[in-house]
Amino acid sequence: QKFVALMDGTILISSHPGIGTTVTVSIPLHACAQPAGSTSNGQGTLGGTSILVVSQNAAIRTAIGSYLDFADAAHSGVATASEALQRIDVAHATGNTIAVVIVDCTITCDQHLDLLQRLRTDPRNSAMKFALVASLRERVDLNDAKSIDIDVMITKPLRRFVDPENMDL
Repeated sequence: QKFVALMDGTILISSHPGIGTTVTVSIPLHACAQPAGSTSNGQGTLGGTSILVVSQNAAIRTAIGSYLDFADAAHSGVATASEALQRIDVAHATGNTIAVVIVDCTITCDQHLDLLQRLRTDPRNSAMKFALVASLRERVDLNDAKSIDIDVMITKPLRRFVDPENMDL
């Protein structure tokens, strides 16, 4: 309790006889100051890199988007493979480059692997990088991922993501 209080956090306890107790600890995260002697120009490590996030789960798109905001990436998100193809076609038509496509394979993995295969075989996307995000409980066939030549495969051991702004406390 003292540790949480020192960090301006809160502890919520909900107990139901015969069912169990839930303890929720919330600690606010604050952006840290730039380290002394840093040579950073103030931009994050991605400095405006254009990234498309594909996930049917809006909470996952929001979570990944938050990380990308922190790294100063220019990003957008879509829910489906067809929306992703449309967004990428528009980017090509307007001369905008999408450098990275991050695909969350949590719900519709087969469709998203098909999307990555289609993007990989399109010569317009030769410089595009692909990241596949899957939870440990998903059964992503690593051979399928390798055959598509995915640049990065990220596993997330999350059981669930809770958006604090939409929590019903």
